[in-house]
Amino acid sequence: MNPETRGTLSRNRDRVSTIVGTLAEYGLARWLPSFLPAKGTHTRDDVKDLPMEVRLRMALSDLGPVFVKLGQMLSTRGDLVGPEAARELSQLRTDVPADDPDVVVAAVEAELGMTIADAYAEFDATAMASGSIGQAHNARLRDGTSVIVKVLHDGIEDLVEQDTEILEALAQLAEDHNKDARELNVLDLTRSFNLGLRRELDFGVERANMTHFGDRYNDAGSAYFPMAYPDRSGRRVLTMEYLEGPTLDESDRVAEVADVDELVECMADTYIDMILDDGVFHGDPHPGNMVAMPDGRLGFLDSGLVGKVDDQMKYDMVDLVVAARRRDARRVSILFLRLGSAPASLDREAYEKDVDRWMDEFLDASLEELDMGRLVEASMELARKHHITLSNDVSLLGKVLAELEGTIEDVGSDLQFDELLEARSSKLIELQFSPQRIVSEMQHHAEDWADLIDALPRDTLALLRQMTAGTLTVGARIVGLDAVTNRVVYGLMIAALFLGSSFLLAFDVPPLVGDLSLLGLIGWIIGLGLFVSVMRAIRRRGGL
Repeated sequence: MNPETRGTLSRNRDRVSTIVGTLAEYGLARWLPSFLPAKGTHTRDDVKDLPMEVRLRMALSDLGPVFVKLGQMLSTRGDLVGPEAARELSQLRTDVPADDPDVVVAAVEAELGMTIADAYAEFDATAMASGSIGQAHNARLRDGTSVIVKVLHDGIEDLVEQDTEILEALAQLAEDHNKDARELNVLDLTRSFNLGLRRELDFGVERANMTHFGDRYNDAGSAYFPMAYPDRSGRRVLTMEYLEGPTLDESDRVAEVADVDELVECMADTYIDMILDDGVFHGDPHPGNMVAMPDGRLGFLDSGLVGKVDDQMKYDMVDLVVAARRRDARRVSILFLRLGSAPASLDREAYEKDVDRWMDEFLDASLEELDMGRLVEASMELARKHHITLSNDVSLLGKVLAELEGTIEDVGSDLQFDELLEARSSKLIELQFSPQRIVSEMQHHAEDWADLIDALPRDTLALLRQMTAGTLTVGARIVGLDAVTNRVVYGLMIAALFLGSSFLLAFDVPPLVGDLSLLGLIGWIIGLGLFVSVMRAIRRRGGL
């Protein structure tokens, strides 16, 4: 045990004992070293026959807010814990008692640097809701605007600091004593979780997310994100606009104030825009976080958790969809690996066979029969079986897609999420053939050329040494195939150009000239010019 880990465990001995003892009570401490302190070491009789996934959920719930947050994060990582555990952990909820009103008032005044009376015309110090990190209060600004004020729980920062420090030490011990923990990079995953949790303690992060989404969507369509009030907010306090209307988990009330199908289409359009255009997506789309506003707009609450999709990830996902539709199992297997990291010991043949079976299960289903939740679960199980670690954003995106389908079912809409995706497939085609992607691919290949140039002197030196030592082997080359090869290459390029341009024209990819895609027209013109030049070259050299 390294000195830093030993110091952490010693400094927090009582809390470590509670954590290890609780895990032991639920039969979950076998992987922990026996020298750790524990209050109780035997599995309780009333839980020993329960499934491991249930015992894990119960133990994390008993250990408090930080471990509940850990469980909620793991519920998005079916590639690590398996689909059964992910489903069970998704049920975790924290029932944290609200702070006393006097404590809340003192916290708000200290954070804002003004009295409650100066900050708000009205402020209800009794919380309307309480979560693991903070609690929410109804209030009214001095201009009469109704707002919600979120306040961090008293003492939560010290608790998070202590528990995250212990989690990192336990992760280090796990890697020191367990091969599977090392292969899963448990320590890196724990550090990533700890960083994310500490960010949740800063309401400035959520305020920035709300502002970003509001600037992007509030004036563009029927989606709406509440406005934040920076002069009434800080790291521990967030004052945000109150959105009137029922949340989508109140399905009876929703149907009274809005057209459910229109709300569902707005939700699908917004998430497709977030993922494919914006690259930043709202990470918690359960029905309680969406509001059917009286004016017909769909309001989005709780922007504390977001995922990010960089350009390469977007392109890989689009290519994955296209390859799956073409039933190209080999291409799908390659692209899936690019969304994560695979061990050096990966059995490629077994992995590709499993990808083929995965495609057989889901691609033969009609849109009405396709279960997005099951598709995501199967993908995570495929990753877990072959020890492929997906990135946090990829895992979160999979969970979001499954939750969107569940939300659509909960509100009673007859629309299918997959049908909505299919109807908007032109956006996928647009992204696949976009100028931005072409530039990105050129940059990517430029990096490959740079690597080649960097390696060229070393390879040349190795070649000269082989020549000097008399060990150089030279292969035979058939002369006269250059012209044929060139014609084949040009032919393939022209065919690809015509095919891509046809897609652009068929899906009306902007910019448009009349009803035709300008990029598609340009592609056709260039392709036609290349075709004519190749035919002339063939004639000059004696025909086909």
